[in-house]
Amino acid sequence: MNHAIVFTIVFVVGALVLGWLLAFLMEKGIRGEGTFRAIYLFPMAISFVATGIVWRWLMNSGTGERAVGLNRLFDWIGLPQWQWFRDPDWGMAAMALPAIWQMSGYVMALFLAGFRGCPRSCGRPRGWTAAPSGASTGTSCCRCSGRSPSPR
Repeated sequence: MNHAIVFTIVFVVGALVLGWLLAFLMEKGIRGEGTFRAIYLFPMAISFVATGIVWRWLMNSGTGERAVGLNRLFDWIGLPQWQWFRDPDWGMAAMALPAIWQMSGYVMALFLAGFRGCPRSCGRPRGWTAAPSGASTGTSCCRCSGRSPSPR
């Protein structure tokens, strides 16, 4: 039960934070936004099996001459190698990394849609900023003016 809780917390918090940060960077207007968006939505198009095989190779626990993936990179730059899935304390958090990578693009797209869906007539600039003075600070843009959107 403890492992499921650790995995869930690391996965949910990691995916939300990374997705929000990516969406926030894209909302600020970075160069090459289309390419950036495609790279982060790419994991959604890859099968779970292929993703698992690649991440298993990246996070292989081999050390020394048997090191591959990230442990080989760590060895090359002088960092200590890590027993990714074998570590009793951090192994479950390490298993959440591929899931975070695969879901963060989707979460980014959701946050970006929310950022760009806020109309300027609401008094807020594009992006997530504080409500204008005197306006309520509801969670939706339509509440900041105190009125509901009219149905069409």
